[in-house]
Amino acid sequence: MRRSARGRRLLAASVLGLGFGAVATIAVLSLLAERPERLYEIVDPPDADVAYFQHDPDLGYAPARSVRAHVRRTNDGRDLYDVTYTIGPDGFRPTPGDSAAPAFVFFGCSFTFGEGVEDDETLPAQFAEALDRPANVLNLGFHGYGPHQMLRLLETDRVAPLVPGGVVHVYYSATSGHARRAAGRVTWDVEGPRYEIDEIDEGDVGEEGDVVYQGPFHAAPVALAMKVLTRFDATNALVDAWLALGEDVARDEERWIAIVARAAKLVREKWKAGFTVVYWGDEEDTLPDRLQARGIEVVRVWDLLGRSNRRRFLIRHDGHPNALANRRIARSLAAEVDEPRPSR
Repeated sequence: MRRSARGRRLLAASVLGLGFGAVATIAVLSLLAERPERLYEIVDPPDADVAYFQHDPDLGYAPARSVRAHVRRTNDGRDLYDVTYTIGPDGFRPTPGDSAAPAFVFFGCSFTFGEGVEDDETLPAQFAEALDRPANVLNLGFHGYGPHQMLRLLETDRVAPLVPGGVVHVYYSATSGHARRAAGRVTWDVEGPRYEIDEIDEGDVGEEGDVVYQGPFHAAPVALAMKVLTRFDATNALVDAWLALGEDVARDEERWIAIVARAAKLVREKWKAGFTVVYWGDEEDTLPDRLQARGIEVVRVWDLLGRSNRRRFLIRHDGHPNALANRRIARSLAAEVDEPRPSR
């Protein structure tokens, strides 16, 4: 008999409690071996005492507002990228367009946000440039996000003030790894929104609207301890192992599909808008087929870019899409846009 989600979490919590003493000791011993972190240097406003990543009560974390962050990543002494991320007063990376016009909204992780590329090279920015009409194009992605942040943004109605002209279409960039993120199994997202499949109607798993918000993945004291421990290689590995306790891949995938389906349903209900998953994955990956079986439109990225010479579309030694990939994908998506008929 499969152990319930609550039972698995209670067991995991017990294991964590027993191991905290040992973990704390390792953390002390690891102080001189702090994990190398990518440097997000705030360049505007100058001399600002602000962290790039900030706590967010709905999403777990979000970027600081009204800042420009310079980030440089190297490999063997050579730059992989050296770019600046602008975060607007609304908390999102800006794109060109008319804020009063009908909107095209992009959700997702660093692939949507545009890790490793400049502001005008992101997928949403390139989409705005490719459109042949005025539009309000929003980039609501951020490093490490998954569909649970998208759904929470929709459920809390934080998108509504950003789309006064209504919404034409919503795009969500996804990878197979998002199922683990939505299950709370990643070390950087310990306070993100937790969704569980409604156990009352467990026999109806796979129907729309069957996920329920349960609060953050972990309570504040536990999350704080985990944030400290993940700063060090030795203890980060232990936290990662703890998060994987009781992992059920099939269940995590069911949850991911249900979250995406719930988001698509809300988009249709709120705005009568279209919803498309822009999926990064190999052809043998069955998750897109399962989404399509739920009536969700899926665009496979490698069908657009071609399956040969993939390296030309990815940042070398990094794996994020480069400016060329974003431009090609954006043009393909923009070419499919129908005349906007937004609902307010």
